[in-house]
Amino acid sequence: MVSHLDRNGLEILSAEQCLALLGKQGLGRVALNAATGMTILPIWYGVDDNSVVFNTSFGAKLWEAIHDQVVAFETDYVDEARRTAWSVTARGRATRVTDEEDMVRLASMGLNNWVVGRQPDWVRIVPEMLSGRRLPLDSGGTLHW
Repeated sequence: MVSHLDRNGLEILSAEQCLALLGKQGLGRVALNAATGMTILPIWYGVDDNSVVFNTSFGAKLWEAIHDQVVAFETDYVDEARRTAWSVTARGRATRVTDEEDMVRLASMGLNNWVVGRQPDWVRIVPEMLSGRRLPLDSGGTLHW
């Protein structure tokens, strides 16, 4: 497969590559415009039906999400020993999951919640924009770190 590089020499990932990489991680960050200004919060997440899902207790993340707000999501991976790294970002509407079957399926994913002991509420981010970058390999398999 021919890689396309951006002006900084990073490999531009396709939407399919981004979704595949999203499924390999579990910790990400969601950015939203809260009442107090821009906020970035860590989340344990999963991928369900090409969307990012996470659970949270009722509070800032959920409160902003149930108002159908556009949010940004980011996750990345760095392996310093192998000198490899990638980053994937998504932007889309965050909505509260209310369908009982969806909630049961999502609960079976085993995702953690940052707040222990509270009933989780599920949030889904359907990407309207998905992009990613990776440090490229040369023809000999060496990364340009």
